[in-house]
Amino acid sequence: MKNTISLMSGLVMSGVLLMGVVTGAADLMAEGRTLVVGKPVVLEGDLLSIGSQTFRLYGIDAPEKEQTCKGKNRTYDCGHISTTGLMDLTAGVSSVACEPLGPDPEGVMIARCLDPEGFDLSRQMIYTGWALASPRSSEDLHQLEAKSRAARRGLWKWQVTPPWQWRVEQ
Repeated sequence: MKNTISLMSGLVMSGVLLMGVVTGAADLMAEGRTLVVGKPVVLEGDLLSIGSQTFRLYGIDAPEKEQTCKGKNRTYDCGHISTTGLMDLTAGVSSVACEPLGPDPEGVMIARCLDPEGFDLSRQMIYTGWALASPRSSEDLHQLEAKSRAARRGLWKWQVTPPWQWRVEQ
């Protein structure tokens, strides 16, 4: 009986999560937009894949894999930490819905991706402080970053070089 209840709870929860993606994506679909829905695999702090498709989260730039940040008495692996931040946001998620927006200069598809509750993963990464608003992103993302920085969330606990500047210096 206990196992049956546990199994039923798991099935109900999976259905709720899937409904969240469907509900969160409903607005995008109603506007006639193309969506890719599936189980996300996090590759970097601003990069994930669904099946064979790779997506860069729109409007953000996360530290590169080799990038570090400086704390008071030590150095932190910010690239790895940012990646685990996106992993945390997608942990246990059955699927996300990504709206392809167009390729970046390297040919990777930029996308707006929503979690099962309809929350924008780019905004969540900025809010938690695990990614920065890219220089050309919208003003609302820059304002969100300023609030995250003021609250010293995530990377803002340390001295972080913006990823676009770090890449130029390498």
